[in-house]
Amino acid sequence: MLTLKNFELQINDTIVHRGREYYENAAVVDLDEIEEALWVMT
Repeated sequence: MLTLKNFELQINDTIVHRGREYYENAAVVDLDEIEEALWVMT
């Protein structure tokens, strides 16, 4: 299972920090899984 922790271990720290900034600035309204393991943010 891909947990958030496992995901963070697999990607670059810069991307993790950027994603957290998007979240903290309310830039991500929703996440939709459009197919297995493929997510789109709105």
